[in-house]
Amino acid sequence: MLRNADRGLDSNVSGGRSVSKILRLPLLAAALGMAAVCVANPVPSYPYATPVFGVATAPDGSILVADYGSGIVELRKDEAHLIAPLPTVTDVAPLGRGDMFAVTGLDPTGQAEEAQKLFRVSRGSVRQIADLLAFETTVNPDGAEINSNPFDVAALPNGRALVADAAANALLRVRKDGTINWVATLPSELVSTDNAKAS
Repeated sequence: MLRNADRGLDSNVSGGRSVSKILRLPLLAAALGMAAVCVANPVPSYPYATPVFGVATAPDGSILVADYGSGIVELRKDEAHLIAPLPTVTDVAPLGRGDMFAVTGLDPTGQAEEAQKLFRVSRGSVRQIADLLAFETTVNPDGAEINSNPFDVAALPNGRALVADAAANALLRVRKDGTINWVATLPSELVSTDNAKAS
């Protein structure tokens, strides 16, 4: 019955073309178009130092990658290159073409001078805006153990930045002159794993 109904539907299409053929043509065209895009714009390869943390899209369409081991990598069309050496970088927040905030996380070795800070990166030039570890050491908003591991940054109006510091359990607002204020603290909470999927 279904087969006959399908045949009847096909025969009622104007011009004698079947519904299946009409549906196939745009799907085939779409598939060919996607294939052409993939061939024309292959994903560029890059020898990341790893691990890779934040990824963001710049206003010009390029992709910015926070490569913790080396710095900020830009993916543009079919090319990829390091635009700002910045070890321990964990996230970026684009402001304009070639202009962005970058935040660095904890360095377990304690040897990276760039660690636990907020930077302004402009066309490859890296300038420190604020020392987030120093703020945690001095203010310690949550009153717990002093620790800092910034991992996320977002751009705010008027040249300000919003930074999430995981180890400090705090959300920080940083002005363009480097002044830091805490917006909120997030108390440590134990989360039950009773419902976790067994391995």
